[in-house]
Amino acid sequence: MKAEGGESPGAEKAGTEDGAVEEGALEAELLKILACPKCKAAVEQEGDRLVCVKCGLRYRIEEGIPIMLIDEAEPSSAEGDAKSE
Repeated sequence: MKAEGGESPGAEKAGTEDGAVEEGALEAELLKILACPKCKAAVEQEGDRLVCVKCGLRYRIEEGIPIMLIDEAEPSSAEGDAKSE
């Protein structure tokens, strides 16, 4: 679905104070409604990833689009450390 002007919804107003759009930045309103598909908890943006506040799964953002697929999510760094022990 495209917003008016041909941009993806959620990516159209994300940017810095001077109006420059940061690559991978998501609109605050979109972040408010997104949830982890595995545990349904909120997610927070950390660079080019969305990180679940509960289970720690990390979902990548490609061209302003969050890839919210459990099978493609990266484990949290703490979970990855526990598996390597």
